[in-house]
Amino acid sequence: MKREKLETYIGRQVKVLLFDGRAYEGCLQKTNTDAVKHNPNLYLKHNYYALLDKGGNTMGPIFRCSHVTRVKEVG
Repeated sequence: MKREKLETYIGRQVKVLLFDGRAYEGCLQKTNTDAVKHNPNLYLKHNYYALLDKGGNTMGPIFRCSHVTRVKEVG
């Protein structure tokens, strides 16, 4: 998926389908931003994305935009 399209969903509740066929749901955030500065595993990675729950915990693996096959907004 193109980075520009994926980044339009940042901060929204989405369901992401990755290249391996697994789907994950959560709030899409980009790594290395103030939204994830409390977690060094997310803050120190550049050009990756993560799905977070309401408490800021990761809801699956971190991934690059090239790993994403489909994104759907769920809420």
